[in-house]
Amino acid sequence: MGVRLCLAHKIPDRLQRTALTCANVRKLWPALWTFLSDPAVQPTNNAAEQALRTIVLKRKISGLTRSRRGEEFIARGYTVVESCKRQGRDALAYLRQAMQAHFVGSAAPSLVPSG
Repeated sequence: MGVRLCLAHKIPDRLQRTALTCANVRKLWPALWTFLSDPAVQPTNNAAEQALRTIVLKRKISGLTRSRRGEEFIARGYTVVESCKRQGRDALAYLRQAMQAHFVGSAAPSLVPSG
């Protein structure tokens, strides 16, 4: 019996959390296997974890922020820097464009890769 068929079996009521997990896996099933049919999709999240590792280490070294707003500022800053780095874009130029857009009341430039 295949895994997908096992996930579809009736699960006793006393195992409600297990039943919800199985339902969630069934719902996500197509996305779990996209890497088999699309060579652009990596089978692991190693690149994302490696990017986060650098950020976590920098945050530990520099100390914790003292507010939720500070945490959000740092997280957004690291998101911009990492996204620009992965796209071969200049993060400083992006931030300059974003600030100019803010001051004139227009939308910030996109961090979504084009193409």
